[in-house]
Amino acid sequence: MKLRLTHLFAGLATCLASVTAQAQEPKFEFRLGGVSQLSVRNALLASDASSSNGSTGGVDLGLRWKQFGFAVRAHGGTFDDSGPAGGSIGDLAFADAMLLMGPRVTALHLGYGLRGSSSVLGASSFSFARAGLTSAIEIGGTGISAVFSGGLLVPSFGETEATGFELETSLIWAPRRFPVFAQFGYRHEQFNLVSGDFERPEETGSVVLSGGLRLSR
Repeated sequence: MKLRLTHLFAGLATCLASVTAQAQEPKFEFRLGGVSQLSVRNALLASDASSSNGSTGGVDLGLRWKQFGFAVRAHGGTFDDSGPAGGSIGDLAFADAMLLMGPRVTALHLGYGLRGSSSVLGASSFSFARAGLTSAIEIGGTGISAVFSGGLLVPSFGETEATGFELETSLIWAPRRFPVFAQFGYRHEQFNLVSGDFERPEETGSVVLSGGLRLSR
């Protein structure tokens, strides 16, 4: 009986060691690709509630060395009124920069974001700082990682004060033998914008698609 238990524990130890070796984090990672978002935006515009659909395209860049990383994502596109009248309500632009500190399984992220819009009502923009946590968990040796991220958004520079929160979850496929990656996920942002005596709530939910070149060692 003792011999069987010894063999059982030895087998479990071997399996755990194998999984740990497969899930070992690379020391260096560079990622460059394209990003596209299919979004639904709800906002209060000119005292009326507005819902719009849109798609954006742009660039996704990431660099990581051991327990420190940097990521940039910039994209823009046109949003259309989802009501019966339809028609374009204007252009939106998104830009985000983020610093990562800590292991991939639980990393602190600090960053800066910028949102800009142009419509028949004129052009406007606001910026914000962000702080939160990001977790990336590799699923065995499949090359697929589950990523979860959440954070608070606080006012930054500018006349408009933006507060709120963000949540994002995704699956990233990055095979070890090929220098590519693909990502599929969902992102939600919710803001409360204050400019003078005017206050405007706004939220955007997006399906995120990205892919491109990935180098690691």
